[in-house]
Amino acid sequence: MNYENMNLDDLFKEADTCEAKLDFAATISIYREALKRELPIAARLKALDGLTRTLLNAKDLDGAEKAATEMCEFLAATFGATHKNVGLGLNRLIRVATDKNELARAADLGKQAVEIFQKAVSDAPDDKKGAAKQQLAAAYFALANNCFNSKDYGGAEEASRSALDLWLEIEGDKGLTVANLCNNLGRIVEIQGRRDEGIELHKQAVAIRREILGDHQDTAFSLGNLGTSYAESGQLTEAISILREAVDIYDKLGMGGTPAVESHRQNLKTCMQTLDEQGKKYKCCSM
Repeated sequence: MNYENMNLDDLFKEADTCEAKLDFAATISIYREALKRELPIAARLKALDGLTRTLLNAKDLDGAEKAATEMCEFLAATFGATHKNVGLGLNRLIRVATDKNELARAADLGKQAVEIFQKAVSDAPDDKKGAAKQQLAAAYFALANNCFNSKDYGGAEEASRSALDLWLEIEGDKGLTVANLCNNLGRIVEIQGRRDEGIELHKQAVAIRREILGDHQDTAFSLGNLGTSYAESGQLTEAISILREAVDIYDKLGMGGTPAVESHRQNLKTCMQTLDEQGKKYKCCSM
């Protein structure tokens, strides 16, 4: 198809159609054709973002990095280096760095994005602060993931706690995002050797998901994490009760055959056997 003679609206519609069909080569050609033209700011950003996204989906990471870098430079030149739109552009660069397994670089870019969104929260009028805080919380969440994956557990904890504080403001202490962050924080502090603190965080995640979701796979997931933490801390009675509940929910949902559930099932069996052996030893010593 000859894209040169298409008007801009039709060009973008064709890009959407090709992307929906996973025809990435055609989509990339369309966005590159658009970028040859003199475009208004919004249209240039749409083309650069679409090009970056499609190159990422096509696994052309070097091309995606070039397009994302061009987008960030254009945003900085248009709006200023500390404008929140630059932070949104950085999110694309962070995705590229993550996909290239450049985790330390992704974390560094994440810290830049956090600084930008912090300023956006400070500058936002009262009626816009909620949305600005959500963007900042998302930036902290992404930063925490990249710190965790690069084994910077202290950085992951700090970013996760910052995200949690913001989401507690946004949705209160009974929100599903809060539950997700409690779950993640539980794992992070456990890796750093603070098992009891991790258990308390997993208990918070379980309580929220039980109340909101009931017998849901996310509830079972949190139960599995809590049961595993109990088992690893030697609290076998608690571990057996919680792991049994997790496995029962997974079985009820028809998900009992997955590797993760089989791992919980085996962990449950081990806890029961260990507790039984401890009971036998106690009886023997008491005779």
